[in-house]
Amino acid sequence: MSERRAFFGALALSGAQVVKLGLQFAVLPVLARILGPPAYGLVALAMPFILLANMVSDTGLGNALVRAREPSRELESTVFWLSVGVCALLTLVIWALAWPAARMLGEPGLPPILMALSLLLVVSGSLSVANARIMRERRFSVFAAGEICASAVSAIAAIAAAMAGFGAWSLVVQQLFLWLIKAAWVTSAARSGFANSSSARSTM
Repeated sequence: MSERRAFFGALALSGAQVVKLGLQFAVLPVLARILGPPAYGLVALAMPFILLANMVSDTGLGNALVRAREPSRELESTVFWLSVGVCALLTLVIWALAWPAARMLGEPGLPPILMALSLLLVVSGSLSVANARIMRERRFSVFAAGEICASAVSAIAAIAAAMAGFGAWSLVVQQLFLWLIKAAWVTSAARSGFANSSSARSTM
């Protein structure tokens, strides 16, 4: 049953990625027409800092937690707080570098955009335990559903923000909605799955 769930979950996750890319391609011309190149250029300057910090924050703790058959609550708590702590530290580093980077790149509007996007690192770090629980149970369909819902809502939020005149911040809104919705979905699913498995073990 577990292998079957993993197979169909992997198919669902692949399908979700296709839907996500389709939504992005559908929204791109709409946002590009409203915002124009300057908004995209500003966010494009900020994203390499976020992606690099995200790579550095991946310490492998989540993957180690996936391989543990029945990790204790103490181990999960340790992994959670270490992941959040590392991501929070990287967020502070980005905040410290925001203004020097803006001067170096000649873009005074970069710091607030960069600082807002860096908050995504903490959201990502807070999902280390939840992601590990779902992956260990091979419930990949949870990730698929979260991707589709988050992509759809974040696209709508970005278009609404762009039409309201938020400019480059519309793209920031899109990323914040995307990650916050995914975080809420995955965390809720991980907690319910953990509660169900705990009750099943207690009845054995």
